[in-house]
Amino acid sequence: MVDLTPILLLGNTKICLIIGRRIMLHDPSHMTPVPSADEIKLTDYEKDILKGLASQKAEIAGLSIHKEKAKLWTQLNDLESVRPMVWINEIPWHEMNVNEELTLKCSHPWARQLEDTLRKELYQWRHLPADMIVSPYIECPLQIHSTDFGIKEQVDIATTDSDNDIYSRHFKIQINEPEDIDKIIMPKITHNVKATEISYNMMLELFEGIIPVKKSRSKPYLVYTLGFSYSLVGCSRSNDGPRYETADGS
Repeated sequence: MVDLTPILLLGNTKICLIIGRRIMLHDPSHMTPVPSADEIKLTDYEKDILKGLASQKAEIAGLSIHKEKAKLWTQLNDLESVRPMVWINEIPWHEMNVNEELTLKCSHPWARQLEDTLRKELYQWRHLPADMIVSPYIECPLQIHSTDFGIKEQVDIATTDSDNDIYSRHFKIQINEPEDIDKIIMPKITHNVKATEISYNMMLELFEGIIPVKKSRSKPYLVYTLGFSYSLVGCSRSNDGPRYETADGS
């Protein structure tokens, strides 16, 4: 019998619910939007844009260096590392579009999201690859929806750059007493099969003969241990007025 008893982990701007062997991350800064199951209609121009980007990805993914890097990452994970590996996963994208390499040209929201993913991957490969691996396929994320866990953060923000989605925040405490914990509820997770199939079939049509398409689950790679306490519980409260948390936690 699979143990379905939930385990609640508190993390930096994320909460992690572990049910049996399933892991679900929730960001208290917003509620998860419901996936759209509407038909995807793209113009020929948008299709050409996406096909061109996919062709570039396929060409790069065919390089032998990726198999070499995959072996090095495997050795690292097996505690048999040959050398330190470099993974760049925090990039200020709003500052990187110097030569319009990241400028989106599609109009349809679905196409723009896919275009954005491809352009960023290609940009990183060209300018700061480090030990990244470009996979020989394009991922089609499963269209998952969560009702989230009942509350979201309430904040006052201080910004210096309107284009930056990282900014300083003063958190309004929502969990002050033990009974406030009841505000946290078990989320309901659903898979919109129809929405996934619509997206998957469109990708198959677009990239036929260019690059394979694979359905993929969410792949959370970071679970923090502090900031959730800041955003909801109030571990950083002080007697000298509001405290603003910067991007680096200072």
